[in-house]
Amino acid sequence: MKTNQYILTVIVLLFSLNNFAQCYTKISAGEFHVVAQRANGTISTWGSNGFGEQGMGNQGIFWTGNQTQIGTDTNCLWAGAGGFSTFTVKNNGTLWGCGQNSNGQ
Repeated sequence: MKTNQYILTVIVLLFSLNNFAQCYTKISAGEFHVVAQRANGTISTWGSNGFGEQGMGNQGIFWTGNQTQIGTDTNCLWAGAGGFSTFTVKNNGTLWGCGQNSNGQ
């Protein structure tokens, strides 16, 4: 019986990885937040927004366990997380950033 449960768990895990993991092409971790780029060019974040690093236009000490999409743009080529900052490069070459700026980052 346990063998069947193990096999079923492995099948569900592999199915999930095959169908959902492919939607993210890049992942970067900051101090307390994560930034991920989707295959469709959108950017998502999870974690702290204490310094506005999630790009939601506000800041505050709160955590999001769910994905928060930054804007609606689908033209991001790259996304990265600094300690308390998030940066993206759009396909027109412009660099965008949000988050802590106490040292000019």
